[in-house]
Amino acid sequence: MRKLRLRASEAADVFYLASLMLLYAFWLKNPEVMFFITCIYAVCFLKFVLKHHVARPLLIGLAIAFAYLTVFKEFYHYQAFTLHIFGYPLFPLLAWPLALTLMSYYARMLACVLKLERLWPKVFVAYGVYAIMLIVLEYTAYHYLNIRLASSYSSLPLIDCLHTPASLKVVYFINGFFFFTVYFYLNDLYSTRSVSGRHRSLRT
Repeated sequence: MRKLRLRASEAADVFYLASLMLLYAFWLKNPEVMFFITCIYAVCFLKFVLKHHVARPLLIGLAIAFAYLTVFKEFYHYQAFTLHIFGYPLFPLLAWPLALTLMSYYARMLACVLKLERLWPKVFVAYGVYAIMLIVLEYTAYHYLNIRLASSYSSLPLIDCLHTPASLKVVYFINGFFFFTVYFYLNDLYSTRSVSGRHRSLRT
């Protein structure tokens, strides 16, 4: 029975990744509409099928997106994404929390597989994957989905993506490190509290 549950869980993970990549490929047709469909599908599947606690990473990701966009929102002028809310571009405001929440699920899984228990090993491993995925997603979005900023800024060295000011490039990489530090810290904090609470209830 336990093996069957593990296989079902692994199958769900594979299906989830494959379906997200399929949705991502359809962004070329209608990026703005497909983006919102992807957001709803990704969060609902994470919460109701994979049973991942999405509220915490979504809120942390939204706080990060809101904070950096407060400074850099004037740089965001897309051809494909035009919606704004209170002066904030809706695409990056929602894309960051969504992407970081997705990564939080697989980061926790990776930490369990590697049997990482301390904060910083979990953060650094997750951040390494984040940095690679950031470049991959930015590159595919720019070259294959035509999601581009209307700007003339230079790209990353040797890799034709992230055409933003140098300060914003740095922020993109800092965002992930800050997210995983806060996320794993809060996870460890609440798991410690829940364990200590159980011990207290057993004693009483």
